[in-house]
Amino acid sequence: MSNRDAGFNTLVSLSHRVPLDLGRSNSRKGREVMVALANLVNGQGVGQVDAAVVVANQATMGACAGATLVISGGAGSVGGIINGVTITATHSSDTADGALIATAINASVNAIVQGFVRATGLGGSFTLASVVAGTVLKIGVGTSTYEFVAVSGTTTTLGRFDISGNDTADALSLAAAINCFPILNQSIRAESVAGVCHIYPLDNTATGKRLMTSAATVTVSQIAAVARCHVAAVMPGNIGNAFTIALSGTGVTVANTNTRLVGGLGGTTGTIKRVNATGGTF
Repeated sequence: MSNRDAGFNTLVSLSHRVPLDLGRSNSRKGREVMVALANLVNGQGVGQVDAAVVVANQATMGACAGATLVISGGAGSVGGIINGVTITATHSSDTADGALIATAINASVNAIVQGFVRATGLGGSFTLASVVAGTVLKIGVGTSTYEFVAVSGTTTTLGRFDISGNDTADALSLAAAINCFPILNQSIRAESVAGVCHIYPLDNTATGKRLMTSAATVTVSQIAAVARCHVAAVMPGNIGNAFTIALSGTGVTVANTNTRLVGGLGGTTGTIKRVNATGGTF
């Protein structure tokens, strides 16, 4: 995908002297509405538009912060401490525990948990091993497919990741590329741990999710139940980086020894332009 698919948005408010022509009984729809707007601004409505306020989203939707509880050799009550609130489940098996902990977190009615974080016990992964430039990795979500191409060297291009370092650095670059990709980062979150780029579905379902690779240097594990519980902020943006996380119980650790959710990026930002009928600003 390219920037054309990135999900930018622009809000326009017009002050005009004649009504927008939506047809008899306001019956126009779809492209007809766009044509009516164009006519108002450039055609039939010449001299009738007094002012416009344009709010253009020139950035992209921010990414959600997240962190992961990892279960290995769990026993008794296992879980985590989210924003100071202990949430646990009774150990069943390491793999089953991921979903059990996620269910407990999602069911919490605590005022500093509910509405702030969400969790999933599902995950997939890309394991990188000496990946070369030109390798293409894909993530499918529903009918959409998002491509990530390996390049050698630092890049800021959408859908590219740097493989000029070791496997750990390469996986970190891949995770960053996924987490800053508009639209995709509202349904998928990536996390890099020692050369593995873990993929988590933010909607807590594997349905319609697909991971693909063009090369044998990348091992793919499809999204399924895992011995991990990924906790992500509900709202995108750097506010999620303030949420705390810690382990609770035997056999539980926090990936990358994080003490807070990490990776929350920006948010929707807008550039405001105001124009009057003569083309001047105000």
